[in-house]
Amino acid sequence: MNGPVETIIREWGSKPHKPTIIEGLPGLGSVGRLAISLLIDQRKARKIAELYSPYFPYQAIVDSRGLVRLPRSEFYHSVEKRKDLVLISGDCQPQSNYGQYDVASKIIQYAVKHSASPIISLGGFASPEKDKNLVVTVATKSRLLSAMITAGASVEKTGIPIVGVAGLLVALAKTAGLDAICVLGQTTGLGPDPNAAQRVLEILAKALDLKLDLAELEKQMMKLRDIENKVEKIEKKLARALKKDQTRYIG
Repeated sequence: MNGPVETIIREWGSKPHKPTIIEGLPGLGSVGRLAISLLIDQRKARKIAELYSPYFPYQAIVDSRGLVRLPRSEFYHSVEKRKDLVLISGDCQPQSNYGQYDVASKIIQYAVKHSASPIISLGGFASPEKDKNLVVTVATKSRLLSAMITAGASVEKTGIPIVGVAGLLVALAKTAGLDAICVLGQTTGLGPDPNAAQRVLEILAKALDLKLDLAELEKQMMKLRDIENKVEKIEKKLARALKKDQTRYIG
């Protein structure tokens, strides 16, 4: 690696052959990132590439051992019954408009290099209503939309802008002549939303005919919900404590 002066993808190991690329970076409700993490785990995918960019946050990531590394996106490879998948996760989104285009463009170049089709991006879309379980999809072609609708997704007819790499991947794929789909789970966006991630995964599994252990998926989601509830309780406790301290200080 020559240093993070430009966005680069460093590859090693197995080479994907005409894979389906599925991207899930951090975003609204962490829907995409949660879904792709669970998919990587269930497919027992192996890391084959890393993407580094100067447009990621200017910080070092420190692990529990005190070791540091740069923020990055990671590419995982899975082959099962002739289904070749490249799954893209990561620490963060690029921090500028140019960075978003730059990172998305590098992923498109990777897709062209490996003859990938289609490219699928995952994410969340904001809604204050908790009782709805919509999964919305957009695509570069009508036949791709039809496949996702058959699997249970909906089309948002009012039109919703898709911000970040998830949206740009689909639009840039179209300009490159590649098939692409975006799948968004409805979420309040107030915190990690494992329920929305699960809905997205279930529809994706139907559309791609992927075998997922739904019982195991539910167990993993329950663990995520427990963690989410614990974090929420801690946040509320801290908020009450801060409010109490402020009251004493003002009085």
